[in-house]
Amino acid sequence: AGDGYLKYIATRPRAERRGDHGLFSTRYAVSLRDTMEEVAAHPGPVWTIILSLHREDASALGYDSADRWRTLLLQHQTKLAQAMKIPANDFRWCAAYRDEGYHPHVHMMAWSADPKRGYLTKAGISAMRSALTNTIFQEEMHNLYEKKDLAYRELVTQARTAMAEHIGRMESADTADPVLAGKLAELSCALNSVTGKKQYGYLPKHVKALVDDVVNELAAMEAEGIICGYHTLIDWDKTSLDKISALIEVRVTPQRGQGFDNIAERIYKYPEVNAVYLISGGFDLLVTLEGRNLKEISSFVSEKLSTLDGVLSTATHFILKKYKDHGTILARKNEDTREKIMP
Repeated sequence: AGDGYLKYIATRPRAERRGDHGLFSTRYAVSLRDTMEEVAAHPGPVWTIILSLHREDASALGYDSADRWRTLLLQHQTKLAQAMKIPANDFRWCAAYRDEGYHPHVHMMAWSADPKRGYLTKAGISAMRSALTNTIFQEEMHNLYEKKDLAYRELVTQARTAMAEHIGRMESADTADPVLAGKLAELSCALNSVTGKKQYGYLPKHVKALVDDVVNELAAMEAEGIICGYHTLIDWDKTSLDKISALIEVRVTPQRGQGFDNIAERIYKYPEVNAVYLISGGFDLLVTLEGRNLKEISSFVSEKLSTLDGVLSTATHFILKKYKDHGTILARKNEDTREKIMP
């Protein structure tokens, strides 16, 4: 029966063939007749295995050809032999790739040259599956880990930024919530006394409780609209990205019954705009925005901002250098650490 199945997988429709059949093994060129005779005469067990992928996964990951599958099985044949309790020197296998529409797959047959050796358990099947899938989805898993790591770092950065802003307000001015200020101060003192990793899972219970209190208080302030959002402060001069900031003063005609609110709303709805303020003085609104270059910002002012009904005039100021932003000093002096030599 084994030799009949072998002929079936090697010559069935849509099997990727090398000549008159699609069989492959450790050798690139395999004799279908010799292999059928070996399987037919084998007195021990012969295992049949099917390895299948969805079409989109096979295409995206490159497992849509017999050569790619043969490379995979060659790479893991020692692990497969170990999982099947077959000595590596006695491990025999052959396979054929079928380019099926929705699920391209490989039919594989495996046996031991020593018919007394080899058996397969649930743990062995799990080990085979793990070895093969880890390699097949290695690149995809790597990309997933990178995305998770990036998201984690961004979350940590946002949390640190929010914490730094609140602490900064506590140190320099009155805070909007004295309860939160007290809890942050208490948490800061508690963290200073913690040795080792300052990760939530490793913190003492009383410090975890303080963290929970701060998080709950922040959540309550978000629900009440006291905290409207968080931001990450980036020094674009230290990155490889082109980014330029500008302040634009806008003189407008207020509308009856609306004042400046209606035109301010029309301006802040542009995605390029970071902030809009109502100001005193010779102009009415102050708009801040970022662009990739001077031309991009100039185009926004001339094509979008200046053409709005009610806008009388604008004055654009490009930011050449930031010394301090949102309470954070950006232009720190580099201290000379060289030892002074006295004459």
